[in-house]
Amino acid sequence: MNRTKSKNRISIVACIAMIWLTACEVPSPAAKDLLAVTRSQLVPTRNDVAYGTLPDQVLDIYTPAGDAPDDSTGDAAGRAVIFLHGGGWNGGTEADLIPVARWFVEERGWTLISVRYRLTRNGVTFPTPLQDVKQAIRWTKANHETLAIDPAAVVVMGWSAGGHLAALAGLTAGSFEPEDMSATLAAETSRPAAVVSLAAPLNPETFAATDGYGHANRASVESLLGCEPSQDVRACPVSPDDVHVVKWADRMDSPIYIGQGDLDPITDSVSQTLVAYPKLVSAMGNRNVWLDVVDTGPVGARQHSVDYGLNLSALDAFLRASGSPFSSG
Repeated sequence: MNRTKSKNRISIVACIAMIWLTACEVPSPAAKDLLAVTRSQLVPTRNDVAYGTLPDQVLDIYTPAGDAPDDSTGDAAGRAVIFLHGGGWNGGTEADLIPVARWFVEERGWTLISVRYRLTRNGVTFPTPLQDVKQAIRWTKANHETLAIDPAAVVVMGWSAGGHLAALAGLTAGSFEPEDMSATLAAETSRPAAVVSLAAPLNPETFAATDGYGHANRASVESLLGCEPSQDVRACPVSPDDVHVVKWADRMDSPIYIGQGDLDPITDSVSQTLVAYPKLVSAMGNRNVWLDVVDTGPVGARQHSVDYGLNLSALDAFLRASGSPFSSG
């Protein structure tokens, strides 16, 4: 993987080849496996589509142009990725797409659904943002015919705070579900087929303590947990245990691909990713947790925006290995 410390190179190669899946630590990518730098911009096919009744419960839809890529690449029409923007749970919008989101549409022919969720700056706390995410997942599945997608092939991807919410969406089926859903949405499940979590604070309690980017980390976590300023996070209205991704992990959860830059000044790679990884593997099984630590290549790709350092061949392999919807057209 983008980690040179792997003790079992054979296991890594087997993971990518999908011959024998062990704990999947992704190797450093070759040039052909990297995202090409482009300035193209995606334009929504539809924007501000309501997935709920509240003003902030809207999403943008991006559909691929022309035919989907040939299935010999492992891709086929009818797949969707739901994207969750970053912003410390208190900022950002559904328009803040990252380059890998564009790759799903332009290079893989997937439908992209970018979700606006309620933010802590507007007075909400956890689990409100996660409930919005789960409602958007249910909405996407309920509208699969209109979207021309397979409801069993819906992936959730998030970056930064959105990566935290994406991970929780995949690990908390049956908990933190939306309230007062319509019968149509209630008939669907919020469990995605797979999760891609990039530069995510997987443990907000230790994320607040690292505070590697001014005081923004702690302030963001305080808002998420409903804390008073400078209050001990263990005494806040929302328990930090409830937002700790590892707490919820078990073998029934959605497979997860974790991408992390080793020089990230915001989301510390050790406390947020390398500590969580073996615990997730232990809880979920080594087939279901893939780790891509970007520790080679351009410095910019090793920081908080990891798009241009990820191993896209490994990401493709993960999606194909994550269940029957990805194994064939």
